Amino acid sequence: AMLTLGTHRMLSSDQLLIPDIVLAGRVPPANGTLALDMSSCPPNFRIWPEFHNGVAAGLRLPEASSDGGKIITRTWIKFNKPASQSTSNNSTNQTPPSYAHGGFLMALGLRGHLAALNTSDLTDYLSQGTITTTVGVFLGMAANKRGSCDPGVSKMLCLHVPSLLPPSFIPMDLASTVQAAAVAGIGLLYQKSSHRLMTEFLLNEIGRQPTKDQNTNDRESFALVCGLSLGLINLQKGKATVSGLEDLKIEERLHRYISGVGADKFQNTPPPFPNGNQTEGDRNARIHESDMLNRDITAPGSILALGLMYIKSGNVSVASILKLPDTHFLLDYIRPDLLALRVLAKSLILWNVEPTAEWIDSQVPSVVQNSIEFMRKAAAKAVSLGMGMDVEMDGNGDESKNDVADFDPQAVRQANAFIIAGACFSIGIRYAGSANRDAAAAIFQRVMWFLELRDNKDVTR
Repeated sequence: AMLTLGTHRMLSSDQLLIPDIVLAGRVPPANGTLALDMSSCPPNFRIWPEFHNGVAAGLRLPEASSDGGKIITRTWIKFNKPASQSTSNNSTNQTPPSYAHGGFLMALGLRGHLAALNTSDLTDYLSQGTITTTVGVFLGMAANKRGSCDPGVSKMLCLHVPSLLPPSFIPMDLASTVQAAAVAGIGLLYQKSSHRLMTEFLLNEIGRQPTKDQNTNDRESFALVCGLSLGLINLQKGKATVSGLEDLKIEERLHRYISGVGADKFQNTPPPFPNGNQTEGDRNARIHESDMLNRDITAPGSILALGLMYIKSGNVSVASILKLPDTHFLLDYIRPDLLALRVLAKSLILWNVEPTAEWIDSQVPSVVQNSIEFMRKAAAKAVSLGMGMDVEMDGNGDESKNDVADFDPQAVRQANAFIIAGACFSIGIRYAGSANRDAAAAIFQRVMWFLELRDNKDVTR
């Protein structure tokens, strides 16, 4: 999608063809073709790959601001709509749903064409389409109306978020994916507006207690989307966000969501049931967190929200909240993937990214660097003595007593890998679209390093 962005040229009578997903690969050195055995795959395993395939195909279209706006009209979009599923009772004659079309609609919104559809068209898509079509319409329309706070699109999105419905509404059983897409659309629609109602709502939703058993498995994704939307609504506002929102204590609450440090109660702490639609019968029967804060749920979205709010601000005080642990004790209490998010968010705030291998290495804390060097020397000594790494690390024998590690080697390796990955991602974000050769070379060097680790299983790294 990124390589072919806006490269497709066509006539108004042409139909956009979405290529099939190739499920076969080649095995070196003979390069023989190996097809994927689909017999053991679940029936719905292709839903979201097809969706992303549709997004990639649609992003090849030109922008609405160019000549594409004259070609891609409401008639053209409806012309590319797949055939409806047959109503015949014979199941063999039914047309399988097109999951790629939902991604195609999202791509149209990203390129600025989806606004050509009217309300009746959107209603038809939402009432008769698949779940991917609903997600594509939500994200596409929000992206097309990005930053406009359009009331019509806002009503469509809020109608699919139970926490935003008034008590008089009948409770609706909505898929968690649809709810997450609606929240993501709210972030795009209200981008850089610092809208108070949406800011307060998203801030509360990040730390909301679990409700309803069927939504338990998607709490992480929903909290992450809430954090991203919160960051988009207050994008690059920084201290300007405080004006009129002081009582929300946004930075303090995000700090608590990230590290667990801070006051246990805030003035606007979210109630167990945000609106009148939820009753005691909606309590989760599998998870009971009481007043405890589950940082595994709240930290990812809060980290990214803080990074987006203070992007390019150079605020050292806020960046210190995302400081990486400097002891093995603290390192054991933070998930490795959260270290990558901290590096990314801190780089967005300080905006001091350099396209060099030295800058990537400088992001790794000294406690991790020293531990990696210790393991490298211990492994080299073990190889020279003809012994395995496990023997050295276990301290068996008098000669290896000084090589006993007082830390978890696997935790250090994971921390090192995720921190480097986060630094490479930061370089990619900082130099996106710049064709900077130094940045590409630095990232490519680390990619080859990771491939070497995978292929050789080098225990010294």
